[in-house]
Amino acid sequence: MSKRDYPPLGTTGSSPMATPRPWSRRSARSTGAACPGSMRKAASVGIRLAEELRREVPVRTWKKNRDKIRQKIEQSGYDRRRGVFIQAFRRPVMDAALLLIPTVGFVAYDDERMIRTTNAIRQDLDWDGFLYRYPPGDDGLKGREGVFLACSFWLARCLAHQGRREEARTVFERALSAGNDLQLFSEEFDTRTGQMLGNFPQALTHLSLITAAVALGKIL
Repeated sequence: MSKRDYPPLGTTGSSPMATPRPWSRRSARSTGAACPGSMRKAASVGIRLAEELRREVPVRTWKKNRDKIRQKIEQSGYDRRRGVFIQAFRRPVMDAALLLIPTVGFVAYDDERMIRTTNAIRQDLDWDGFLYRYPPGDDGLKGREGVFLACSFWLARCLAHQGRREEARTVFERALSAGNDLQLFSEEFDTRTGQMLGNFPQALTHLSLITAAVALGKIL
């Protein structure tokens, strides 16, 4: 393949950042730190593979756009007043998907910004020991959402990697209580009624449980 067969990284939309977040709020198009963080990781992997395989690709352009993504997140996806990453650019709301930022190598789990973000997520999104994905009613839809179970396991993993063993164990065990007698988990959970909500069984919840258990196993 020639160099011109590869599109410049980040040019498929009106902006390198014009990509919705995972599970975006359905009431608005917005971009936060989690999705661009994944874009930056993909760029880094693409650059490494191209160099290892000696492919002729626009590496300089890819590196330039990768660095722009980091700069954009740190400028617009970070609330300097609270010292935390935020749900969407210039929208200082917490979102549990921010717990995934370390998994794409954007920031270390024990980075002070990530520790503050983890604490802010617990403060703003905790409900009866579980986590909402984002503040209730933030998607503009009618009705009440349940807590999003994967988020609790993301939190447990974060806390474990931050060396906060007892906190991680407490969060993990609370999330486990939402399983049925076969320890199968749904997508969401109603803490008032104990009813499972959404998809069942939910693969993402189980995958998140496994990664949290592995992280906990390394510090217990």
